[in-house]
Amino acid sequence: MITPLEHDDVNILLVDDDSITRDLLTRILQKMGIATILTAADGSEGLRLAHENVLSLVVCDVQMRPVDGLAFLGGLRNSLDKVVATTPVLMFTSDATSTAMDRARKLGIEGYVIKPFSPSGFSVRVAELIAMHHENRVSMRQYGVAKTAGA
Repeated sequence: MITPLEHDDVNILLVDDDSITRDLLTRILQKMGIATILTAADGSEGLRLAHENVLSLVVCDVQMRPVDGLAFLGGLRNSLDKVVATTPVLMFTSDATSTAMDRARKLGIEGYVIKPFSPSGFSVRVAELIAMHHENRVSMRQYGVAKTAGA
């Protein structure tokens, strides 16, 4: 069972070099009720989209070519735009005990899922992170920190 979202203003960036995986995850996200799903085939394209759009969450594969998930994550976290730099990231990998996942944790991922994963387990994790992001965004607005598309 796919977990539906409680928020309707959700924008997700999906970064994966495998078109089949991108299509599968896009369908799951659509079934969750996410209207805006941006996709990128590698970390370089993902960074461009992350800077051009206001995102609720990034879902990113660790192993991609030519720009992998860790390079993408490093670029995101080192952005001069604090809203971009603090965008929540959910990574997926086939090996959570790898050195790559240790680096990802140090760079501040909010979570990860292990491949293969179930659509229901994936949707639950996405819904949890979006709910946390929504709460953080409300807090940021209260303190005058906001970003609009193209800013």
